[in-house]
Amino acid sequence: MPWRTLEHEGTTWSVSRAAERRGGAASWSLVLGFRPAAAPAGTSSSGSTGAAAAGPRPRALWVVYPAQSGSQAALFTQAERIGADELRSLLLAALAEASRP
Repeated sequence: MPWRTLEHEGTTWSVSRAAERRGGAASWSLVLGFRPAAAPAGTSSSGSTGAAAAGPRPRALWVVYPAQSGSQAALFTQAERIGADELRSLLLAALAEASRP
Protein backbone atom coordinates (compact mmCIF):
# COMPACT_ATOMS: atom_id res chain seq x y z
CA MET A 1 0.00 0.00 0.00
CA PRO A 2 1.47 3.38 -0.95
CA TRP A 3 2.23 6.00 1.65
CA ARG A 4 0.79 8.67 -0.67
CA THR A 5 -0.36 9.00 -4.29
CA LEU A 6 0.14 11.78 -6.83
CA GLU A 7 -1.32 12.54 -10.26
CA HIS A 8 0.94 13.86 -13.01
CA GLU A 9 0.07 14.05 -16.72
CA GLY A 10 -2.52 11.30 -16.52
CA THR A 11 -0.33 8.92 -14.53
CA THR A 12 -1.00 8.04 -10.91
CA TRP A 13 2.23 7.69 -8.94
CA SER A 14 2.47 5.67 -5.73
CA VAL A 15 4.87 7.27 -3.26
CA SER A 16 6.65 5.19 -0.65
CA ARG A 17 9.14 6.22 2.00
CA ALA A 18 12.13 4.44 3.41
CA ALA A 19 14.89 5.12 5.88
CA GLU A 20 18.41 4.39 4.67
CA ARG A 21 21.61 4.38 6.69
CA ARG A 22 24.83 4.08 4.78
CA GLY A 23 27.82 2.25 6.19
CA GLY A 24 29.60 4.26 8.86
CA ALA A 25 26.85 6.90 9.05
CA ALA A 26 25.27 7.64 12.41
CA SER A 27 22.00 9.00 11.05
CA TRP A 28 19.22 7.76 8.79
CA SER A 29 18.34 9.49 5.51
CA LEU A 30 14.82 9.72 4.11
CA VAL A 31 14.40 8.15 0.67
CA LEU A 32 11.21 8.57 -1.36
CA GLY A 33 10.21 6.12 -4.06
CA PHE A 34 7.88 7.12 -6.91
CA ARG A 35 6.32 4.27 -8.88
CA PRO A 36 3.72 4.56 -11.63
CA ALA A 37 0.53 2.80 -10.55
CA ALA A 38 -0.36 -0.28 -12.56
CA ALA A 39 -2.84 0.21 -15.39
CA PRO A 40 -5.86 -2.13 -15.45
CA ALA A 41 -5.25 -5.43 -17.26
CA GLY A 42 -5.45 -5.08 -21.03
CA THR A 43 -4.79 -1.32 -21.05
CA SER A 44 -1.72 0.84 -21.24
CA SER A 45 -1.07 3.60 -18.73
CA SER A 46 -2.88 5.98 -21.14
CA GLY A 47 -6.04 3.85 -21.02
CA SER A 48 -5.72 2.44 -24.56
CA THR A 49 -6.13 -1.24 -25.27
CA GLY A 50 -4.03 -3.55 -27.41
CA ALA A 51 -0.33 -4.30 -27.71
CA ALA A 52 0.34 -1.59 -30.29
CA ALA A 53 -1.02 1.08 -27.96
CA ALA A 54 1.08 0.03 -24.99
CA GLY A 55 3.95 2.51 -24.89
CA PRO A 56 6.89 2.54 -22.52
CA ARG A 57 5.84 2.99 -18.91
CA PRO A 58 7.79 5.31 -16.64
CA ARG A 59 10.05 3.41 -14.30
CA ALA A 60 10.39 3.72 -10.55
CA LEU A 61 12.34 6.75 -9.37
CA TRP A 62 14.13 7.13 -6.05
CA VAL A 63 14.94 10.48 -4.44
CA VAL A 64 17.02 11.11 -1.33
CA TYR A 65 15.13 13.79 0.58
CA PRO A 66 17.21 16.29 2.58
CA ALA A 67 16.15 15.03 6.00
CA GLN A 68 18.25 13.02 8.45
CA SER A 69 17.75 11.72 11.93
CA GLY A 70 19.31 9.31 14.38
CA SER A 71 15.87 7.69 14.73
CA GLN A 72 13.79 6.09 11.98
CA ALA A 73 10.58 7.06 13.80
CA ALA A 74 11.63 10.72 13.97
CA LEU A 75 12.55 10.61 10.30
CA PHE A 76 9.12 9.27 9.34
CA THR A 77 7.53 11.98 11.49
CA GLN A 78 9.45 14.54 9.43
CA ALA A 79 8.19 12.84 6.26
CA GLU A 80 4.57 13.42 7.35
CA ARG A 81 5.21 17.17 7.04
CA ILE A 82 6.05 16.95 3.33
CA GLY A 83 3.17 18.43 1.36
CA ALA A 84 1.74 17.26 -1.96
CA ASP A 85 3.21 20.26 -3.81
CA GLU A 86 6.71 19.45 -2.57
CA LEU A 87 6.30 15.78 -3.49
CA ARG A 88 5.13 16.81 -6.97
CA SER A 89 8.20 19.07 -7.35
CA LEU A 90 10.47 16.20 -6.34
CA LEU A 91 8.77 13.91 -8.86
CA LEU A 92 9.12 16.49 -11.66
CA ALA A 93 12.82 16.97 -10.89
CA ALA A 94 13.38 13.19 -10.83
CA LEU A 95 11.53 12.78 -14.16
CA ALA A 96 13.63 15.57 -15.72
CA GLU A 97 16.83 13.95 -14.44
CA ALA A 98 15.77 10.53 -15.72
CA SER A 99 15.05 11.89 -19.20
CA ARG A 100 18.55 13.34 -19.64
CA PRO A 101 20.76 11.36 -22.03
